[in-house]
Amino acid sequence: MIRNYIKTALRNIRNQKVYAFINIAGLAIGICVAVFLFLFIDYELGFDSHVRDAEHLYRVVRHVETPTGIRHGGSNYFPLSKALRNDFSELSAVTQTYSLNDEVIWVDKQRFDNNLAMFVEADFFKMMQPQWIVEDVNRASDPGSVILTESLSLKYFGSLNTVGRRITLGDSLELSISGIVADPPKQSSLPYELLISWGAMKHYFNNDYLTRWNYLNGGSQAFLKLRQSVSKEDFEAQLDVFKLKYLDPEDHGSHSFHLQSLSDMHFDGRYGAQPYITSRTTLWAFGSTGLLILIVACINFVNLTTARAMRRAKEIGMRKVLGADRKLLLRQLMGETGVIIAIALLLGLGVVALVLPFVTAHLGVTMEVGRIFSGVSLGFFTGLFFFLLVINGLYPAMVLSRYQPAEALKSSRFTKGQQSTRIRNALVLFQFAVTQVLIVATLVIAAQVRYVGQKDLGFQKEGIVIVKSPYRTETAGQALRGRWMQNPHIQDVSFAFGSPSSERNLNTRMQALKTGDDTEYSISMKLCDSHFLDVYGIELLAGTFFVNNHGDFDHPNWVLNEEALKSLNVTNPHDIIGEEITINGQRGPVLGVVKNFHTFSLREGMMPVVLTNSMFWAHRRAHIRLDGIDLTESLKYIRETWEQSYPGEPFDYFFFDQDIQSRYASEARTLRLIQVASSLAIGIGCLGLLGLVAFVLAQRTKEIGIRKVLGASVNSLYYIIAKDFVKWILAANLISWPVAWYISREWLNGYAYRMTLNVGVFIMGSAMILGVALIVISFQVIKASRSNPINALKYE
Repeated sequence: MIRNYIKTALRNIRNQKVYAFINIAGLAIGICVAVFLFLFIDYELGFDSHVRDAEHLYRVVRHVETPTGIRHGGSNYFPLSKALRNDFSELSAVTQTYSLNDEVIWVDKQRFDNNLAMFVEADFFKMMQPQWIVEDVNRASDPGSVILTESLSLKYFGSLNTVGRRITLGDSLELSISGIVADPPKQSSLPYELLISWGAMKHYFNNDYLTRWNYLNGGSQAFLKLRQSVSKEDFEAQLDVFKLKYLDPEDHGSHSFHLQSLSDMHFDGRYGAQPYITSRTTLWAFGSTGLLILIVACINFVNLTTARAMRRAKEIGMRKVLGADRKLLLRQLMGETGVIIAIALLLGLGVVALVLPFVTAHLGVTMEVGRIFSGVSLGFFTGLFFFLLVINGLYPAMVLSRYQPAEALKSSRFTKGQQSTRIRNALVLFQFAVTQVLIVATLVIAAQVRYVGQKDLGFQKEGIVIVKSPYRTETAGQALRGRWMQNPHIQDVSFAFGSPSSERNLNTRMQALKTGDDTEYSISMKLCDSHFLDVYGIELLAGTFFVNNHGDFDHPNWVLNEEALKSLNVTNPHDIIGEEITINGQRGPVLGVVKNFHTFSLREGMMPVVLTNSMFWAHRRAHIRLDGIDLTESLKYIRETWEQSYPGEPFDYFFFDQDIQSRYASEARTLRLIQVASSLAIGIGCLGLLGLVAFVLAQRTKEIGIRKVLGASVNSLYYIIAKDFVKWILAANLISWPVAWYISREWLNGYAYRMTLNVGVFIMGSAMILGVALIVISFQVIKASRSNPINALKYE
């Protein structure tokens, strides 16, 4: 029987090549989109799933109430883990982690750059449970020990037999390798290559910072594991009492500790995580997009199949005369549909296997082709096949098997009733509505990305090169700056810890001005020299900027932004000049006030910022402003000067504007996926329109022949055929516009700064789909208008 289904299906494909191609191609495209989005969503949902007991693991996060709302923080105080261990016996494990950025590793006088080094406490291994290759029974408890991943051990030494070998972190921290672990999965919110004993932290921070409860560093995080008998809600209630014991009294009302599940880290953008964040809302949107495109492809299949049903009228009638009942015909027709779906499914999977490496590289994720053959994927493909079989096969099979033998045999044509027409119109209406929603979503996301790229961020971002610098002294930095400034294309050079929008900040506290007022406010500290404003074009509103490149650590000067003044209830920038305030536990005068600039992405509002030059040893970045003329020669000069100043040191640089663009990687990824989805939806819609117009023309063959005999022009025929489709497209606006408006508004609400959603976007989306539809219709109408009316009149 199955063999008969296959033979019949292949015969129909051979006899109706054009319509078979349209059917299979449209369905294969829909399957390709659905499969890829399934693989992408399955990959994203797999983050941190390798950690056992992940449902009991939490990151301790902070909420800070401010006049402008709650600020969320994933970083935490260095002494937090020790305090948690001391105060709560219901914790199975507690660990503090500190991630290093851009550190240098020396192995036998050979230098390596590393971005995934992490200081951890012993409980880290109990919680994250890495797979040991060479086990360290002490779990890196020795202050001078380090654990390498398998790939890093092979990279450094070419062997896994490296326990006892020594490496040097940075300039002077010597570490002894005490164990080797397997590489963590790519789907990890805590990626690492080196795990360094927490006891070595004293080489990076003095004991004052490691014990302070009013100092924050963005790389520090705290994790804990609750016993099964303790609920998250009950423990968070205890944290409300815990904070009263350790935090400063002025923070009791505004600061609070909360727990974020490890399984939520990758999906919650409020607190940040590595390597990137993908919200569950985005995954739902992608999943819905894939399903809608698949349904659009199914609508095309159903409409094309029913449109061509008239070609099989005599065949169905003959089968019934020879004794075939409706049940047998249903099985026959469903079997034929199953063969076509199987062909489309294989084509779709083949395309996915071919393009997956290129697409994932473009999107910045890592998905191997082997994921297609996993048990979960094979189960999805099986379910997809039967889903498509029911959706695509049931209704056409019921229509065809309903033919009456007498009616079918006396004509090769079958005219569907009013109910079938309503169903077809409803399907077309839904198809146009889905396509319009996707187009509007694409236009909105593109407009927001364009808005982000064009918005004034409060500083200059073009023409600035940032070079990682190893210098530790002011003299070395100024000598290098002087040599660079000899090039006429280099306008200015500043040494700083990070750029205006970099996350390389010190998050600390600012105390109010009034005597006796102990109120403290969160503030982000940026470490820079006297050239920082000139390089980035930041506007000085009042006072002066630093005269010297570095100040006195014990007697600092502050330069605040407008948002910091707002926290202090100061309205006139000139009123605060010369006033002494306390920041980071240090008291000093306010030297100047600068205009607000965006320190993070546009998803967040303005942050209070203080600039200081009192920690010049932390200025590990050279920020070079170019005039944009002969960029290649300028970079060559910068490199050569660097190599002369620091022979043997690798030259590592990046452009500031590209770094800013990378902060919107998720938006760019979403835009690319939606653009592809919209294009494919339009393509599938075009294929469907070919079939629909063919159906309408076939239904009105004699009418068109008579109109041509009576002198009807091509334009009048075009109007007669196109007006129904235009009506459906306009009617689809009633569905698509409210849905697209709601989706776009919810997505834009994730940004503190966003483009204005106006009706022009919706009109443009409708105009695009209308224009494409009219072009497709014109091809079929022109073809029909050139046919001989005699053939049309004798058709029936």
